[in-house]
Amino acid sequence: MCIRDRLVVGKRAAQFLLLYGSFDDVVLFDPTNDNLRSDRFPRYDTIVNLYLISLLTGARLTLIPLTPCPPILKEPVPVPHVVNLPSTAGERIDAIVDYVTEQARCGRKLLVYNNALGSGQAITCTTCGEALLCPHCGHQLAHSHPEHRFFCTHCGFSEPAMICGNCGSREFAVRVIGVDGLARRVRKALRDPVRECTPRVGALYDARRRRIREANLGRTDVLIGTSTLFQPLAFYRPEEIVLVAQEHTRAGKTGVPEESTLWELSRLAALYGTAMTKLTVLAAPPMTTSLLARTGPCRLQTMADEDELRKEFLLPPHSPLIEFSAYGSQESRVGKFVGEMLGQLEYTQRVRLVECGPVHRTPSEEHFVIRGRFLLATPSFSLLRELRIQGKRQRVDIVYAPRYFLP
Repeated sequence: MCIRDRLVVGKRAAQFLLLYGSFDDVVLFDPTNDNLRSDRFPRYDTIVNLYLISLLTGARLTLIPLTPCPPILKEPVPVPHVVNLPSTAGERIDAIVDYVTEQARCGRKLLVYNNALGSGQAITCTTCGEALLCPHCGHQLAHSHPEHRFFCTHCGFSEPAMICGNCGSREFAVRVIGVDGLARRVRKALRDPVRECTPRVGALYDARRRRIREANLGRTDVLIGTSTLFQPLAFYRPEEIVLVAQEHTRAGKTGVPEESTLWELSRLAALYGTAMTKLTVLAAPPMTTSLLARTGPCRLQTMADEDELRKEFLLPPHSPLIEFSAYGSQESRVGKFVGEMLGQLEYTQRVRLVECGPVHRTPSEEHFVIRGRFLLATPSFSLLRELRIQGKRQRVDIVYAPRYFLP
């Protein structure tokens, strides 16, 4: 029987302790937490740092999402060719363009799944790192390079210039490239005055699909599409399917980013692939490590190890009792939002218990607060994160305090 000492520390502290101590295993919970990385301060990218240090020290790194895996995820999945992208956003976008360009120059017919519209999305201020949000609906703005405009895909807002609401800067950077932007950059990279014929590159999304003929799509060498590809293109048979996992924190339908990536790849392979079609995933280092552990012969062992760790630390899918506190400057607004939040949970989750107190003032009498708790049978932490965002838009702050219990 092997007995190992266990040291439990904070997530950021782990990357420093690995440099001074000898550890066999490092387990990181909640790897999709936004606090673990920063584009403005790359040295605070905890996941990447732990990944690199584990390679140097030989320690085994295991990433455990706080969202439970649905039973369907234990089914066999395809084994793709995984390409490691740089950790910073700008270098990551350049590497995506370079890979697609290189494969196109080799004469391969490509289907690139890049589920983001426009020339660029996830716009952030280069000075303070604040996300650029729509002033009307609060969703993130996208950028169109040909039109030189910032626009919102939800409410239709559009402006040629924006100012950061946090620091007043007019300089912004794109963290995620959209299908139009990727297609434009690939076309530019493929231009060669010496060659008579260059590969044809096209972008495909719902609005464009309605006005383009299928015959033209069939002659396209590199087809870059979004979720429009849920509708099969029976005539299109690529030699390689490339899935671009730009946002390795996106949980998607399954609640786990890596599993959502594999689910998308399985769907695309079933719709467009053949036995000879190559499957490729472009991903950042944290997701690359997890994808390699979740595919092939080691998949079942990885899932079993995660399940044991979840049982040991009472993580989901074990029923968590989540305490919450909602703060706001207006009593009616706080009460209304808490009612809407509990209604959404009742509609989308299996809620076993709900307790909610009355609205009262904080000791400083500057805000109103409601405290309560709810017990979820199958929690979705991506939904809880979305509820916090909704609260921010209504000027209500939500603080969650999970308490885990065995079922």
